[in-house]
Amino acid sequence: MVSRDIYEIFTSFQGEGSLLGRRQIFIRFRGCPLECFYCDTRAARMKDPSLPPARPEKVIETVKELITPDLHSVSFTGGEPLASPDLLRELAERCRGLGLSCYLETAGVDARIFQKLIDLFDYAAIDVKLENHRAVETRGAWKKLYQEEIECIRTSAASGLHTIVKVVIPDDTTSSQIESLCREISDYRIDLILQPLTGIKAPSLELLFDLSATAGRYLGKQVMVIPQIHRLYQDGLGKKMR
Repeated sequence: MVSRDIYEIFTSFQGEGSLLGRRQIFIRFRGCPLECFYCDTRAARMKDPSLPPARPEKVIETVKELITPDLHSVSFTGGEPLASPDLLRELAERCRGLGLSCYLETAGVDARIFQKLIDLFDYAAIDVKLENHRAVETRGAWKKLYQEEIECIRTSAASGLHTIVKVVIPDDTTSSQIESLCREISDYRIDLILQPLTGIKAPSLELLFDLSATAGRYLGKQVMVIPQIHRLYQDGLGKKMR
């Protein structure tokens, strides 16, 4: 089954953040307005108008087939799920109807849409883009995106969700960038994940120590340095829609 809105569905273990290693069913949406230089899901960035729209009942059939006794939650990931708000709402509602916990992975590109949907989720993992991530073309566009992300974090934390804030750390990240972010979110109960980039722009251990200490001045024990580990896993263990 293929769809213009959904790239794939599979079961595996969460490879990022404070729920690392939890078994999840991943629903990966197509479409993302950002262009982060480190993106590892480029194949899902664009929707494919030549394909039929997703059929929610078929998606849920696949989800049901992938449920296992160790399942933690259903992860709605991307791409960018907020780029397909109507489909995201319907699928999350159906998953909750099955008694499944719902986990949203987003770059927080639209705080208004996020606020309308947040009651459907138990967990929100919000990926904050620093200016050196090159997610958008201009400084003005980045400032707007950054404020949308901060507002999503505030909304999530104030709603009582388990809120995970992730920041990818390339080697040119500065303490002032991390300090500025932490000042914005220090009043909220969140997990802050500093995720070191792997490859040619990987940060040094000394830089990670420095950034973690900087964040800790505002968030204390809520700060964690956790690299991606899902590349250690096989390509998923279940049915995929492609």
